[in-house]
Amino acid sequence: MENITDLSLFLISSLLLIISPDPDFVYVINSGIEQGKIGISSVLGVALGLWIHSLLTTFGLSSLL
Repeated sequence: MENITDLSLFLISSLLLIISPDPDFVYVINSGIEQGKIGISSVLGVALGLWIHSLLTTFGLSSLL
């Protein structure tokens, strides 16, 4: 039963982290509201950065960052 408790706490904390806004979200919303179509390029830039970081993590190089 201890594992069920740990799993439920993990799921709750993961959900809270997923739904909380982060700096990327705030940046994209701000640029979209203030500058219109620039928001789309902001989304693409943030997605590209996350993709590169994920790729580096896959190869074990993110610890260098």
